[in-house]
Amino acid sequence: MPRRLALAASIAILAPASSLAQGLEDRIAGLFLAYEREDIGGFLRQVDPTFAGSDRSGNAHRAADLPRALADDFAILDRVRFEATVGRLRIEEDGRTAWAPVRWSRRALVEIGGAEWIVRAHRSVLVLVRGPSGDWRLAGLHGDPLFALAGFSGRILATEGDLDGEPIRKPVELDRFGR
Repeated sequence: MPRRLALAASIAILAPASSLAQGLEDRIAGLFLAYEREDIGGFLRQVDPTFAGSDRSGNAHRAADLPRALADDFAILDRVRFEATVGRLRIEEDGRTAWAPVRWSRRALVEIGGAEWIVRAHRSVLVLVRGPSGDWRLAGLHGDPLFALAGFSGRILATEGDLDGEPIRKPVELDRFGR
């Protein structure tokens, strides 16, 4: 029987009660909280060196790309806040790999100009692996763009959601110089 556990004001997890699931819960909450706090080092400490992620926006990042992508995200966006629910965790029999489906919404201010960007009802899958010390680390991210939004150009392409209360009808390019 799954249990519902509030991890932070805006994060809840549905997971079976086990020590493996508890470690996953802690890691997933830590990723969201580090991102909200704009803590690049704290976020990266939770990422496996084998990380490879691709999302629907066309971004494809490796672990080496994340410091730049996160720095760009935080130069462009401010006061990022998530509401997220993690569905039933799937853990491999050997306990080394797990998949966490996440439904989420994000609210953020664009650093230059202060426009509010809200994205609702998105879905992503976090892939986590157990490191040599037994802790879970983010090894993959797929689905809707969740973290590391900026592409290699250093820009975020906002293709959906609302910008200052108006639906985004045409893609809007956000960068550290405004939009």
